[in-house]
Amino acid sequence: MKITGREPLWQGDFLKTVRIAYLDNKGVARTWEAVDRVGADGVVIIVPVTGAGELILIRQFRVVIGNYAIEFPAGLINPGEDLMDAARRELIEETGFDGRDFSVLVENVISTGSNAERWTAVLARGALQVPEEIRAGFPGDESEDIEVIRTPAAALADFLFSSQKAGDSVDLRVYGLFETAKRKKLI
Repeated sequence: MKITGREPLWQGDFLKTVRIAYLDNKGVARTWEAVDRVGADGVVIIVPVTGAGELILIRQFRVVIGNYAIEFPAGLINPGEDLMDAARRELIEETGFDGRDFSVLVENVISTGSNAERWTAVLARGALQVPEEIRAGFPGDESEDIEVIRTPAAALADFLFSSQKAGDSVDLRVYGLFETAKRKKLI
């Protein structure tokens, strides 16, 4: 398998589509369409945990699915931005919480069939609400409709199942990142 070229097809404000040319394992020339980000150095997703063992989640309306989704806070890493600065910025913007200790939990790709975007999951321990004067320095995206949710880590699965039963979508990364943090004995 060998990539032989990339052709831009369309570009918007946040995404672009490309056609990727490649040779398969038999030497046959083929193409595949994919999506890339515009103006971002990847995505950071934050797993915030309070000192009392609560997880901080968000419930956010997602236009693409036309529904609310239960997620961990996340966002784009600006070009040249430090990963931990991006994690802290997104956490404060979306939740009004900051972490005392940030560390990389895991990094890799999410959707291997549609994009090569790198996601880095960051654990934010000791999450606490920030004073309003600090939050004012981190204004969120005015188009976002976000509700902050605190749930005990031990009750996460029940909370997610009840949210789904009530009609919300649940981002599958929540399950995987929570289990990863538990297996590493970080939660």
